[in-house]
Amino acid sequence: SRVSGTLRKMRELGLGYLSLVRLTRTLSGGEVQRVRLARVLGSELRGLTYLIDEPSLGLHPDDTESLGQILTSLARRGENVLCVENNLALARHAEVVCALGPGAGKEGGRVLSMQPGAALPSVQSIEEVPASRGSNGTLHLRSVRAHNLREVSLALPLGCIVAVCGASGSGKSTLLFDVVVPLLQVLRRRPKPGELKRALEMSSTTGASLDGIVSRVISARRLVAATVDGTVASSLGVLEPLAQLYAAIPAAQAAGVTARDFARRSARSRCDRCVGATADRCPQCRGTRYAAFLSQYRYRGRSIAEMGALEIRELAELLLRIPPIASPLTAAMRLGLGYLRLSQGLRTLSLGELHRVRLARVLVSGLRTNGVAILDEPGAGLPGGEQALVMREMRSFTERGNSIVFIEHSATMIARADHVIELGPGGGSLGGSVIATGTPQEIARNPNSRIARHLQVSECG
Repeated sequence: SRVSGTLRKMRELGLGYLSLVRLTRTLSGGEVQRVRLARVLGSELRGLTYLIDEPSLGLHPDDTESLGQILTSLARRGENVLCVENNLALARHAEVVCALGPGAGKEGGRVLSMQPGAALPSVQSIEEVPASRGSNGTLHLRSVRAHNLREVSLALPLGCIVAVCGASGSGKSTLLFDVVVPLLQVLRRRPKPGELKRALEMSSTTGASLDGIVSRVISARRLVAATVDGTVASSLGVLEPLAQLYAAIPAAQAAGVTARDFARRSARSRCDRCVGATADRCPQCRGTRYAAFLSQYRYRGRSIAEMGALEIRELAELLLRIPPIASPLTAAMRLGLGYLRLSQGLRTLSLGELHRVRLARVLVSGLRTNGVAILDEPGAGLPGGEQALVMREMRSFTERGNSIVFIEHSATMIARADHVIELGPGGGSLGGSVIATGTPQEIARNPNSRIARHLQVSECG
């Protein structure tokens, strides 16, 4: 039956520890991904074509191998399986791999090669693994209990890049988003006596005072879906400053047109046909989402809609002297997103693009020192070259005295961190313990580590 087929695939994908009454919101990203896959792959129908977008997202490398075997079995029984994928380990299971490029946006869109998956390199080499950076203080957690975390005690280095890895469902999201983020938020403000007491009972610091650890905490959870109205401009945080720039034009001030209008937050400023929704197909505004009257107000010869239609690389040069706009745009360019347009809807972006747009805003969020950014799989949906760009910007962020702690499954990303904390050994009730900590080189030599063999093939150490 369909039910038994789905349950069988869940077990094959390593989800045997889940109960059917478990709430979806309590699952990790990798668990949600595998539950969805199990539902699709558990069908007993024949003659199907499976179209799957990055099925390896959120999966531990060991789980990725199991998934590759399942997809291969589908193809062998005569099904068609087409995947968008950046993970070479999964791509090697394909009979044919089609590589597109050579770049992104206007610089892409061409077929570069068609070859068997088996012809792909057996390792994803890392050109340079920098020496691990020392911390400028440590946050010690003691006897933490939450969900499946059982009396977890660990040292979290500050002022460097820390990767938290482990099997899907091992407690990574619980540790960072249910324990560390709330704790740091308590420590950075003036807590109530009871809050401070509880925080001090489960933590202590060395090398830094409690008052000096955190100036701001930024938490960026996985981007699962984008709103209809969301654009690159709103996600980068430049829509409001751009609207203020246009509202300061004398003609706009004389007519009573405000920043609210230019930010499309008033009814009269939106296209009266599409009302800002499904704008890409609107014959009246032609995708600008703006009411026609706003086109008369121009900055450096362009309306706000025309500004939004420019590529980020063009716009950054045009608005170089306006820091609230130029800084996020420059960060996006450093992350390889110079080809995007501000007016692009978030629903038109790939997951890798969504992650980098969000990361660009995080990395220019006004933090100069003592900030902590908590990220959820910043390498998801990115090939190795783009992961290197992300790590370069993250390292620049920490060199300014800030800290980055991120959940990750990519061996390429983990190998470039300064410190690694691995949870496990499995998921659910089989997880919730710290099984290895140290530099990537130390993890690669640790017999208790599940990620070690993947770090070794990635030439770590």
